Amino acid sequence: MSLFDTLYSATDELKELARKPFVKSKLRRSFESAIDSAEMQKIDAERKLLDIQENIKDYDLNEYLRLKEEVDNCKNTIKVLTAHKKEMFK
Repeated sequence: MSLFDTLYSATDELKELARKPFVKSKLRRSFESAIDSAEMQKIDAERKLLDIQENIKDYDLNEYLRLKEEVDNCKNTIKVLTAHKKEMFK
């Protein structure tokens, strides 16, 4: 039984909320939107990393490290969201 199904069969208040049209599809779209947003943020940070690497004259190690951490955080966020989405909609 998926987490969504468990919530769906929960209390009356939760049942009423979950019975509203398109709740499940809205939740799926929310997950997809969050994953897409993290992916776009990761791509943007990777592009900036390349720009820093190409600009040897004004190389900024602190900015490089900040962007590298941002890329890693985005990857982790995508991983967590994907796993949670899978758990919600087994």
